Amino acid sequence: MGSGPESALDHACFRRLCSELGAIDILQRLVELFGTQTPELLAAMRSAVDEARPGSVIEAAHKLKGSCLTLGAHHVAELCQELELLVGGGSRERATELVDRIETAYQQAHAALLAEVRSR
Repeated sequence: MGSGPESALDHACFRRLCSELGAIDILQRLVELFGTQTPELLAAMRSAVDEARPGSVIEAAHKLKGSCLTLGAHHVAELCQELELLVGGGSRERATELVDRIETAYQQAHAALLAEVRSR
């Protein structure tokens, strides 16, 4: 998967969601919520990693993974899954690095989602 915003989004999944929702305003609202709620979730995830609260890390990663799978941001979801497995297995090694990667991937996915919504 490339590093640009276009590869950050599964376009077929996004088109399917558009078709299922049937209304652009609902889709715009979902993307808006993703844009406003995810930074708070990332901050909570980072704080939980820093404070060695594995349950909170897993909870935040799982919640974000679900949102990403719904919207077609599969790369972010994969990274969240990796973080869940890492921390769930008792390791904090690389957790901060993974949160950094999740944040970067989220920014790319959000940019791609915004571009998709604007093009409709």
